[in-house]
Amino acid sequence: FLLSRKPTLMTSLPFPPVTPATTSTSDTTVATLVLKDGTSYQGFSFGAETHSVAGECVFQTGMVGYPESLTDPSYHGQILVLTFPLIGNYGVPSRDDMDPILKDIPRYFESSNIHVAALVVGQYSSYYSHYLAHSSLGDWLKTNDIPAIYGVDTRALTKKIRINGVMLGKILFPKESVTGSPSSSVNKVHVDGFMKLTSISAESSLMDHIEDELVISSTWMDKYQDADWVDPNEKNLVAEVSIKTPKLYTPDPKKAIKGANSKTLKILALDVGMKYNQIRCFINRGVELKIVPWNYDFLNETDYDGLFIRHL
Repeated sequence: FLLSRKPTLMTSLPFPPVTPATTSTSDTTVATLVLKDGTSYQGFSFGAETHSVAGECVFQTGMVGYPESLTDPSYHGQILVLTFPLIGNYGVPSRDDMDPILKDIPRYFESSNIHVAALVVGQYSSYYSHYLAHSSLGDWLKTNDIPAIYGVDTRALTKKIRINGVMLGKILFPKESVTGSPSSSVNKVHVDGFMKLTSISAESSLMDHIEDELVISSTWMDKYQDADWVDPNEKNLVAEVSIKTPKLYTPDPKKAIKGANSKTLKILALDVGMKYNQIRCFINRGVELKIVPWNYDFLNETDYDGLFIRHL
């Protein structure tokens, strides 16, 4: 009987944040992660809020290494979920500190820019402490225009992805926040409004609350800036992350490994998403490395001793 009252309005409300906001609720934007299957999770923003974003939702289980993960080309265009419960407590190292051997690549990152479309974590710490830290994770994400939210039940989200496989998702921001005039009343209604609907007071009838919940559940997305679904399988991700022109890296002459012709061993690396650490590994082992674009005609290249192809 209850479901027959307004069947067309039965859409799921988002799960509320599972952790409190680290700042005043009135100063915090509440964003929503929406999955393609209709499941949605609310969280507090700690990154850029200039636009809603969409991508493939994947998870990573490492306890440390978020600067490396965020700059890893493997995660290009994806919404990355970190399962470790506390993220941000050691900050982010300097982006201007170059590798002492390779000179022109950042020392502590896997590429020159952040590749993820957005970041989702359970708990975020804006206070950081590490001798290499140069800024907070949130400030770094804002500088690079990358959305990020915390307060999401990443355990439940990860179990869903593990069972169903990677899923398309999008992180939506309130329209007032995206347009640059955030409204605390709009932000708070998505948190307090949901909490209010889940507890029935003795003074109100059950039917009144059910009808209110049905109406809100059908309209909550109206206050958010939507984004089109983005399917990475429809894009040439390799072309987007690959180097554009060939680049040669040479080792320290004292460490160089010589071949039968007394020349330094030379590896031709096809860049389909190479990480900087792979370059470091080759050079530190005394190998000369020539990195070429994904569509490079390496069959016409004869001056090399081995071919390296890194999967994306």
